[in-house]
Amino acid sequence: MARDERDPAADAQMHLLRVLGGLNLPGTKDELARLDEAARELRARRREAVAKQWPAVAGALGDEYEALFDAYATKADAPTGGTQADARAFLRQLRAKGKLPDQLSVTLLRNARSIWPMRMARLRERRGVALAVKVPGIGVKVWSIAFGGKGN
Repeated sequence: MARDERDPAADAQMHLLRVLGGLNLPGTKDELARLDEAARELRARRREAVAKQWPAVAGALGDEYEALFDAYATKADAPTGGTQADARAFLRQLRAKGKLPDQLSVTLLRNARSIWPMRMARLRERRGVALAVKVPGIGVKVWSIAFGGKGN
């Protein structure tokens, strides 16, 4: 099909895909501003959904929550498992960076999707470990053991 015969909407969609995918020179300044604003809005929606679904996350991180989540969401696409999966991925990323508070380590243990009946996490602040055990008919029980340091 000749260029003149193509659908203008298809051309506009292709241009948007190139801009979003970095396959071409970015669009105009107005397009870039609109894309930045849309990206900020999407990150904010994800952040608010995680805070609503798991209030302990935002509560434990306090004033740092917004900046930490935005840094995570800027680099990571929303997982296919919805808000629960997004929250777990965010907490795993915090743990990998050494920024996961003990309270959230326990939250992550309680909400882990695992075939294993037992899971364990290191508690940095208390210098100990937390052990989570799935008990059929009851749910997940968590115990923590501190080896010394803060909290004892």
